[in-house]
Amino acid sequence: MSGFPRGFLWGTASAAHQVEGDNKNCDWWEWEQQPGKIANGDSSLIACDNYRRYREDFKLLREMNQNAHRLSIEWSRIEPSQGEFDSRQIRHYRDVLGDLREQGIEPMVTLHHFTSPLWFARKGGWMDRDSVRAFVCFVTRAADELGDLVNLWCTINEPNIYATNGWLTGEFPPGHQGDFRGFYSVISNMRRAHELAYVAIKKRRPDSMVGLSHHKFLFLPASDKRRDVWATRAAQATVDRWPVGPGRMQRVVEATSDYVGVAHYWAQNVAFDPRRPRDQFLHRTNVPGAQLTDMGWTSDPVHMRRVLNEVK
Repeated sequence: MSGFPRGFLWGTASAAHQVEGDNKNCDWWEWEQQPGKIANGDSSLIACDNYRRYREDFKLLREMNQNAHRLSIEWSRIEPSQGEFDSRQIRHYRDVLGDLREQGIEPMVTLHHFTSPLWFARKGGWMDRDSVRAFVCFVTRAADELGDLVNLWCTINEPNIYATNGWLTGEFPPGHQGDFRGFYSVISNMRRAHELAYVAIKKRRPDSMVGLSHHKFLFLPASDKRRDVWATRAAQATVDRWPVGPGRMQRVVEATSDYVGVAHYWAQNVAFDPRRPRDQFLHRTNVPGAQLTDMGWTSDPVHMRRVLNEVK
């Protein structure tokens, strides 16, 4: 193939907290202020300064022949207190989306990309039974205010990573370790939030496409030993799970998604290790011989094909 098919979208992705800077009203900013939570004490205070320099950034995207860009709108900016929406921030995101369109770049908007407003987090975050209603309220306002500029929506970015790192490994706020009850509660609430967010957006913009992004690992047994094979299956059943119950994936996707979003970053070998209770007795390592990305993760097109075949 010498080129992409007609209508093919080729682009990159970002998240508001990772690039905007000065995002101080969310749980991640508070997390960063705790000593030892962030390597080298790095700060997101300025980040890429994308909040002010987005026009320059989008021009660079265009120069790299990108015709699509996935970005998130920061919930904690738009709704700084529950039920109170900041019209200035809404105008800002209208300007951001409008500039993308002027550059000939199709925006894809993510509504939750790991960060939550402080008021939401302090009520229990995604473990709170009211979390679904609160999120859908934000989504509804976003669709009303920005829907004329957006054809592609991603309700939630990688629910499995968010829940795993926040409630099993403790690497994300709120920093729980081995909290399986919390993990499944968060996954359940996010699943329901996605379903209702889908309905809210489609009610207002029936022609838009709505889905979510799932972080899809490729877990491979480190050996043929039965314990490593079972450890791999355990990893797939928890860390790699879709935000739906067993056997429900196809029905939920067909009912409340217009596309299946797959984020694949790396493959890992999995071995059982009784010395790692905090890691669910799993020892995960890079696949030997595979090329490493700048993040130190293994990257191989063969792995991507296997992942897509699994989803298919």
